[in-house]
Amino acid sequence: MKLLSIVIPTRGREFYCIEAIKDILSYKRDDFELVICDNSDTDQIDEYLQANPDERVVYQHIRGRINSVINMDTAMRMATGEYVCMIGDDDTILPTIFDAVLLAKNNDYNIVSPRDVVVYFWPKALKEEGVLSWALRVNEGGATEMDSESQLKAFVKNGCLTYSDVLPRIYHGIVKRNILEKILNETGHIIGGLSPDIYLSISTTCNSKKFTVIKFPITIAGACPRSTTSESNTGGHRGRIEDAPHLFNRGPYVWDERIPRIYTVQTIWAETAMKAFEEMGRTELIKQINQGYLYAEMIRKNRTMIKDLIPAIKYARPISGNVLNMLNFSRYFLLKPIQRLGRGEIKSRSIEDVKSISIASKMYMEIINEHV
Repeated sequence: MKLLSIVIPTRGREFYCIEAIKDILSYKRDDFELVICDNSDTDQIDEYLQANPDERVVYQHIRGRINSVINMDTAMRMATGEYVCMIGDDDTILPTIFDAVLLAKNNDYNIVSPRDVVVYFWPKALKEEGVLSWALRVNEGGATEMDSESQLKAFVKNGCLTYSDVLPRIYHGIVKRNILEKILNETGHIIGGLSPDIYLSISTTCNSKKFTVIKFPITIAGACPRSTTSESNTGGHRGRIEDAPHLFNRGPYVWDERIPRIYTVQTIWAETAMKAFEEMGRTELIKQINQGYLYAEMIRKNRTMIKDLIPAIKYARPISGNVLNMLNFSRYFLLKPIQRLGRGEIKSRSIEDVKSISIASKMYMEIINEHV
């Protein structure tokens, strides 16, 4: 058994995926496997792997378009390592991931979540040139154990928003495979709902009393021109729920009527949280979701959709009553700006004209090592 499985589901972004494969396989180690579930219409990735065989690669090509959640779920099931890390097809790892997985192994950690992720905007995703960006925080090293129950309660108290502030990252984080197997045995899948990030974060936290936060990044989150990050920056991910790509070829999907039936980042997150809590047998946490905060953030982040948002909110079934929702809605706009001001802005550093993600990885590590 390999110590680590690095999992990449992919579709239609062959160039970026091949670049990720090249970078990951450049590490001369035999304690990891690279798992790729390819739903692309072409054979480009298959042909590349055949021309460049590597026994560390586990590859499957599924022909005919499938839903992205099913593709990710299939990819996760293919993993055989003791620990699993899933990334996107325009992402890559940093060498620090091997330090993190050894830390997990030696201390019997179930979940290891990095506080920060380095970001690389591929050329034409943000600017014409590639841009490398990361948070300027003190890289203290070490790890902090967090109580899962208290963090889950903080998540619902905040309206199922900003999940990465209180819950662990599984996408771009590390989790023991036996936890994923437990979820699979209980639900019939590893990933459910509409947002893989949210579902994995909640389901794994529900199955571990603690999780561990590390203060150094282990991956680079790539954003190519066709990525969700890039689309969000240009006003995507909103509209009619029928147009949400999450529902494409998904089969019958019952949208929870307690969540406004409209396509926004916030509704997709909250609806997935509902599904995860139900499937993990934690329905009592659903009753604690701050619906007023959810509605307020929906309006704050999607003001151009206000005429569509109001009816959708009006017809959603209240979780704790309309009066409490209105109080929390008002409280959000009064207190949240003060809280954001108190936290202050996280300073970051960016470097432009970075040609590829492999160059970005080497450049970042060289800069960090200079300051160690």
